[in-house]
Amino acid sequence: MAEGSRLLSGWLGKTGPEVRILSSPPVASASARSAPLAQLDRASDYGSEGWGFKSSRARHFIVFAACLLLLAGPASAAKRTADLFWTHPDFARAGIQSIAMLTVASYDHNAQTQGLVGSAWGQQFQGAGYRWMTAGSTATLIRLAGGDSLVRLVEKGLLDRGRPDSLVTPMLCARFHVNALLSLRVDRWEQIAVEEDQRGKPSSTVALTAALVDSSGRLVWRGSGTETVEGIEHIPSTSGTGSRIGEVQLSASSADTRPPAFAEVLTRLLTRWGDQFPARVAPPATPAAADTTRPH
Repeated sequence: MAEGSRLLSGWLGKTGPEVRILSSPPVASASARSAPLAQLDRASDYGSEGWGFKSSRARHFIVFAACLLLLAGPASAAKRTADLFWTHPDFARAGIQSIAMLTVASYDHNAQTQGLVGSAWGQQFQGAGYRWMTAGSTATLIRLAGGDSLVRLVEKGLLDRGRPDSLVTPMLCARFHVNALLSLRVDRWEQIAVEEDQRGKPSSTVALTAALVDSSGRLVWRGSGTETVEGIEHIPSTSGTGSRIGEVQLSASSADTRPPAFAEVLTRLLTRWGDQFPARVAPPATPAAADTTRPH
């Protein structure tokens, strides 16, 4: 109880990273996207004045360099991903058969975000072989056991350390009748839209930290990762009519400047995690009882 009071006393003064939702990318980003093309134009002008393009080999080299720049352009705008995973060497001996999922933690306490992340996790890992207790059920039981103070204590542990508190975990596992607790923390939840009169790619980014703790409070698995999904590049149309060229959208429509949905980003991220979450290890078979009716 003293530990809980100490943790709760510092709760109100704790703040997490700022979650930004931007309406448009910085001006520098928009100019940076068009920089290769602008630099190529300037190089051609300079070369035509200084060199005169008298050499056929020089012309071929410039054309080749231009092709490389054009090919490298889309690669620089590819989605960015980063994952880190750790599994305890003795995970198989932990005997985890049932897992209770805690309420997803987010620094802005956005219930819609938390619900979307929890649902996406359930859809991805419901076939992992474990017996799951949903976040809604655990939230209800935690509030019945200790009221709002216990709810805040559990949430503080997730936000501070990215995992359930080792002192509270044994009590919760016993109350839930499970072998382990799973926690999810939203580290980044960001969308960048492009203004209709700007050039650029809208994007959505999600970063998560997940942890699995057994009934003794020991960390047995941890994962963290980031996924960014970009939309089609938007180029303002001067004529008012749009046309699609490859992955470049020439349109003045606001629909083309909206970032991808968070659900799509979560699906990609958690699908990638599918092979990294440890599968359930079947418990050892119980030895058959000795047959006492067999004659000696």
